[in-house]
Amino acid sequence: MTTTYHSIKLRNGFNVAYVQAGDPTKTKTTLLLLHGFPSSSNQFRRLIPLLSDQFHIIAPDLPAFGLTTVPDDFEATFDSLTQVVADLLDALDIRSFIPYVFDYGAPTGYRLALKRPDAFKGLIIQNGNAYEAGLSAWWDPLRQYWTADKGSKEWLDIRDKLAGAIELKDAKDQYVSGLSSDLANQVDPNPYTLDYLLNLAPGKKAQRQLDLFYDYQNNVKLYPQFHEFFKKTQLPTLILWGANDQYFPLPGAHAYLTDLPNAQLNVFEDGSHFLLETHVEQVARTIKEFLQKEGLA
Repeated sequence: MTTTYHSIKLRNGFNVAYVQAGDPTKTKTTLLLLHGFPSSSNQFRRLIPLLSDQFHIIAPDLPAFGLTTVPDDFEATFDSLTQVVADLLDALDIRSFIPYVFDYGAPTGYRLALKRPDAFKGLIIQNGNAYEAGLSAWWDPLRQYWTADKGSKEWLDIRDKLAGAIELKDAKDQYVSGLSSDLANQVDPNPYTLDYLLNLAPGKKAQRQLDLFYDYQNNVKLYPQFHEFFKKTQLPTLILWGANDQYFPLPGAHAYLTDLPNAQLNVFEDGSHFLLETHVEQVARTIKEFLQKEGLA
């Protein structure tokens, strides 16, 4: 099926870029693909053609990412990201879907679930965390950022240090850390270079990313509510995890099974954070088989 690229003006000055594929009149399932840091819908560029023969697909660029544009007074928080996704779904008249959540897409998707639980028909989770067990030591500097008094010298010093860490090499690390040299050499450098230019470059873009780093603490505070949603709904759930993720380690994948004991967990032992860069065919095949088994295809 043909993949098409769109933008739509929403309320309050947001212009959301999104990718669409598949025929909604010929399938009962829409997949909502929610990307992570530091990427955009571009991270799904290879997955979408492998799924669009069976499913309708919507993949937006979240505010502060990709080609989505935001008003000058935009405050980069996960609550605002979630509201824009909700507004997009309303504008496109999408009433039900299965999200594919990755990295930042996980708390965005789960916040949406708290607002619209009936819209969720299943979950596809790929290296998207919702448990303390899934936060690696990489998060320790961010925890210091969260606990320092906002606006204090300590807080500003931490923020400056974090700003210095948002560089092209850090974008690359998100894609290749944890991979063998053979797999790392298979990762196309164009996506993480584009991520840096679109989302991390010094100035307002970088400041918004630092704001999201700070606001991530509020996702952690919502973990108990996310867990309650999982327990209450027991949605058909597929968990896909690159075992060598340096940011969201494997215990975070297993933690889901405490609340979703019937979930299907597929661990890719040689995979890492950006699993689609190295295992997209296997991921697509697993998704199709799972949704077929659950009667959702």
